Amino acid sequence: MNPHRASTLKWSVDWNNLKPLDKFLMGVPLIGSQRRIFADIFRQLKARPAQDLQVWDELGLEKRDAAAKVTKILIETLRWPKTAVFLPEDPADIPFCDRSDGLAAVEAIIAVERHFSVEMSEDFWTNLSEITFGEVITKLVKASTQSKVS
Repeated sequence: MNPHRASTLKWSVDWNNLKPLDKFLMGVPLIGSQRRIFADIFRQLKARPAQDLQVWDELGLEKRDAAAKVTKILIETLRWPKTAVFLPEDPADIPFCDRSDGLAAVEAIIAVERHFSVEMSEDFWTNLSEITFGEVITKLVKASTQSKVS
């Protein structure tokens, strides 16, 4: 295990307790709080070396490969940095968050479900803030395995 692994991704705001001005300016380009929030997430991601991906090896080949594929989909659809490293303990809502119009998140979810040949429940996707990225990967792999057996 890499003792210097980056810390878990964190939101720089409490989404449930935004100040009124932050709520008002959320989607405003250049000065909106959303821009600052995502700039902070990008900073956190850029601080992560690629070797941090080794933690996925500890969870097995199937989960490692699934995490790599989901990350690739998220980079392509949600425009995360090409070097983005998402770790199992990261809050799942961060990698799946769409900082644009919301349609890219839907595109990402469709691409993930298509890749795994599964259809996850709406509750699964709307409750990402309550689980980790590793739990998402585990549930996708399990659902995919069950759909192949059925």
